[in-house]
Amino acid sequence: MALNFGDLTGVETTSDGMKFPVGTHDVYLENIGNLKKDKSGGIYFLAYFAKAGFRTLSNYYSLKGDVRSLKGIINLFAALGIPLEKRTYDEKNIWEMAKNAKGKKLTIEVIHEDSTFTGNDGTLIQTKQPRVILCKPLTDDIEEISFTDTVVGNEADESIDF
Repeated sequence: MALNFGDLTGVETTSDGMKFPVGTHDVYLENIGNLKKDKSGGIYFLAYFAKAGFRTLSNYYSLKGDVRSLKGIINLFAALGIPLEKRTYDEKNIWEMAKNAKGKKLTIEVIHEDSTFTGNDGTLIQTKQPRVILCKPLTDDIEEISFTDTVVGNEADESIDF
């Protein structure tokens, strides 16, 4: 049987491993980056997912409070088994909860997106970058997470709709 090394799309390697290929992967949460501000002033953090033989894959989690951002955080937390109460959280609380999950295992679904960046010599470089589109619990044995109403002070805060 002959091995064809003519098209290595999806198997590009570097000294630190291969890119995550498209598909489902069992990984562990290697780290949660520090809270940062983006150009528009929104607060976010990066989650770093690791699997032996592959480069660490980071995923951006915005803490803006819009529906898309909330869905991303809920998806990550559900996959990690972190319960969320139906109340308002400070950005730092969410970050600390995620940071405490370091080392937990989960399953991620990866796609490749077209990406363009400027090289050191000023030329435009087009590439495909892996991106996490979904996080799931590693096994189906994890209990379903419920979102309970929590009373803060003397009144319930219903500002987050799930």
